[in-house]
Amino acid sequence: MKHIVLHRAKHHIENNHLYLSNQKIESISQIKGISSLTELQGLHLNNNSIEKISDLDKLTNLKVLDLTANNINRILNLENLKNLRELDLSGNNIRNIEGLDNLINLEKLNLSSNSIKRIEGLKSLVNLKWLFFTNNKIKKIKNLNNLCKLQWLALSKNRINNITGLNNLTNLKDLNLGLNFISEIKGLESLSSLHRLSISENNINELQGLDSLSNLEFASFDWNKILKIQGLESLTKLRVLNLGRNNISKIVGLERQENLEELYLNENNIYKIENLDALQRLEFIDLSGNQITELEGIDKLPNLSEILLRRNYLYRSTIKEVKDSNSQLNIEIS
Repeated sequence: MKHIVLHRAKHHIENNHLYLSNQKIESISQIKGISSLTELQGLHLNNNSIEKISDLDKLTNLKVLDLTANNINRILNLENLKNLRELDLSGNNIRNIEGLDNLINLEKLNLSSNSIKRIEGLKSLVNLKWLFFTNNKIKKIKNLNNLCKLQWLALSKNRINNITGLNNLTNLKDLNLGLNFISEIKGLESLSSLHRLSISENNINELQGLDSLSNLEFASFDWNKILKIQGLESLTKLRVLNLGRNNISKIVGLERQENLEELYLNENNIYKIENLDALQRLEFIDLSGNQITELEGIDKLPNLSEILLRRNYLYRSTIKEVKDSNSQLNIEIS
């Protein structure tokens, strides 16, 4: 087992941050002299082979701890790190959330790509703003009631069936629930501050439960089973809407989206370009992979600069005619 001698590795220390990534470290005890670095504010030990968190008791000024991509299976020995603001334990073998009770100043916690089944052990983290659980085995959203300051929550690529447990997260701005097993949009009533929502790659067949999200600017519902564009009346601030890879046959229900800049309707069953007149700020639309035969309904979109129409049934002569009348419009058909 090799040792890292810090006085020979000054190039690893920068602005009170120690960087020892990709050093084949198996134990933090290999880093000789680490206990003496009491003024250290950042410790970056990602991409090593560390199995246990240890030897950090004296680093009480630490604000950032990065242990990404190691072999850690338990969250231990962090009790003294009360000044910690960011903790990254993604890409490990952690099964249970524990050992975090003393980290009351923590603002950012990343536990993505582990083997976590239950959300627990977060009650004291009242200052948390960023929380990442992407790629775990979580089935239910719960035990988040104390995290009232939370602004970013990532729960994509889990095993969630229902949207629950979000009522107290009134400051949430970004919510990612993609790649789960959700069949109904509900439980979002308290999230009026939400700016970005992703429920991509689920089992949703109806757009509903969005009425309170009046500040939403980015919404992704692609890779679902949605049949109709509806339920968007309150989303008047929407700038980007992704409804690609659904079962939509008609463009309707966008009359209130006057601020929309990008619209994705690719890989649906749309036959006709229509009902887009209200989208005066629209700059980009993707209609690839539909059943469109006529290029119409875009002449009243003054800011439209690009439209994707790959894998449709358009004649090149029709494309040329539209291009000749609007030289600023980029039309992609192949």
